[in-house]
Amino acid sequence: MANHDTQESQALAAPVQPWFVPLAYALILFRVNSGYPCVFYGDLYGMKGPKPRQPACGGKLPRFILARKLYSYGPQFDYFDESSTIGWTRAGHPLASNGAGLAVVMTNGWDYASRHMYVGRQHAGERWTEIMGWARGEVIIDRRGWGSFPVGPRSVGVWINKQAENRASIDALQL
Repeated sequence: MANHDTQESQALAAPVQPWFVPLAYALILFRVNSGYPCVFYGDLYGMKGPKPRQPACGGKLPRFILARKLYSYGPQFDYFDESSTIGWTRAGHPLASNGAGLAVVMTNGWDYASRHMYVGRQHAGERWTEIMGWARGEVIIDRRGWGSFPVGPRSVGVWINKQAENRASIDALQL
């Protein structure tokens, strides 16, 4: 099912729970050493045939892809010290989207969670919002470059400055 080489009911099908697919794509698309990621056609457009499937991530995978292209640059800061809620930030690079970065937080837990993470002093005072609509509110980056980023149960949140260059193009994606 969620194997890039096979589909459900084929010999090498590797079932993955639908709630986990967005977390896996966040790891594939937003990490500094993720190389050249491959997005499965069926996850992006859905599948027809004897076992039809809707697009992954509630049809919002294109937002992940565009966010990677625009904001997944600069130094990475990891927060992998908790068992059920992890996160990382990319501080941005001046030559990509005018230095805008991103913050990713994910949990496999059944409760809402958050991570206090550093995005860089250059982002102090910015208001960041979540691009998928899976976490509500704004995160205001403090004067030292830190913010507390929430995430819903068994979910991932991708947070970006709401005033970042080209941010409107993510918000405008038709899903």
